[in-house]
Amino acid sequence: MIAIAAGLSMTARAASVAGAPQPDARAFASRVGGKTYLSFSPQHGTQVEYLSSDGRAYLWYPGNQQVLAGQWRAEPDPFAPKFLESPIGSGNIYEAPPRFRLCYRYGPATYNPVTGSSGDKWECQGLFQGLGEARPGDFFGLVRARAAPLVLSKQRYSFEELRALVRRR
Repeated sequence: MIAIAAGLSMTARAASVAGAPQPDARAFASRVGGKTYLSFSPQHGTQVEYLSSDGRAYLWYPGNQQVLAGQWRAEPDPFAPKFLESPIGSGNIYEAPPRFRLCYRYGPATYNPVTGSSGDKWECQGLFQGLGEARPGDFFGLVRARAAPLVLSKQRYSFEELRALVRRR
């Protein structure tokens, strides 16, 4: 599940209590978009996804011969804590920085094989542990590719390993 803190420092967190402007989902999305992400989970394997700045998503998923085109958006995480304590046990409570989650939607002929959810409905991920590695831009050319650069197995790959495999083809 993906929920990402807005990346505020302790100083910015303290300022948020004083009424400073809070980042919104649009500002957060502008920092996430325009990058290629590589993530791994035992359930899915290595996934590569380019998230464009205009809300389009291109997923290179293990076992697929095609790149899946879809949409993504950022929205406030309704399950994020509203207040935090730092250090823990100190009684020093402050307003938590905004947290966002990423939501995805793919076509009606797609589905998430782990959850069984249909791909034509928005599916949001919260409580993020890490998007994994990121590279600026469309690192593997997924936007213009119809076919996946190669069919991925469920093993763990790095960007460099995938780039070497793609170059050998």
